[in-house]
Amino acid sequence: MPDTWVTALSIVERRGTEHPAFTLTYDLLFALPLVGPFLRRIGAIPASNEEAATALADGALVLDYPGGDWEACRPWQDRNTIDFGGRTGFVCLALRPGVPVIPVVAHGSHDSVIVVSRGEAIARVLGLPSMRVRVFPIVLGPLGLTTALFPPPPLPSSITIEFLAPIDWSDLGPEAAEDKEVVDRCAADVIGVMQSALDRLSIERAHPVRRGLVNLASCAIAR
Repeated sequence: MPDTWVTALSIVERRGTEHPAFTLTYDLLFALPLVGPFLRRIGAIPASNEEAATALADGALVLDYPGGDWEACRPWQDRNTIDFGGRTGFVCLALRPGVPVIPVVAHGSHDSVIVVSRGEAIARVLGLPSMRVRVFPIVLGPLGLTTALFPPPPLPSSITIEFLAPIDWSDLGPEAAEDKEVVDRCAADVIGVMQSALDRLSIERAHPVRRGLVNLASCAIAR
């Protein structure tokens, strides 16, 4: 989804380039020729506990998308619903070194691509779960339904990124990362905060595609 790039740009604008910042990325991509070195040059690191822990220990900001492909490919009717698919690893990453979590909410990104279905059954038939991929999304394009192999161009949706207040769990101690009940409760708190913000943005910034079209038209007229 395009909000990844918008969020990364917002982080650079806020922090500059002198402070280290990394994005956790699907680790198998780093095994591809030329792709791995390119990803590292733009600040991506494999989505592993070891890589993330090392970056945090070095004082870097680590951008994590806990829901991964499951969240990114949620159906259009669920575009305004936070869904991490039960993943809570991000909580453990924060609890062990005692760093705060800063939730980030993106509104409008999921309006740019109309996902009809995650295609979980197709993913299972293709054996994708063995590669930690749970979806094979079916999307709607100008010519009808298509798949992730032939994605349609995104709609010109206006994307709003909002950084929320930090959540600090340092008082729980690193041992809390081994307590499933604590981890689940922390994850629920983050999801609740993010859902409230997304609900508000869906009202304040309604009809993002229409807003995007208006912005494009305004730019064209200004030229």
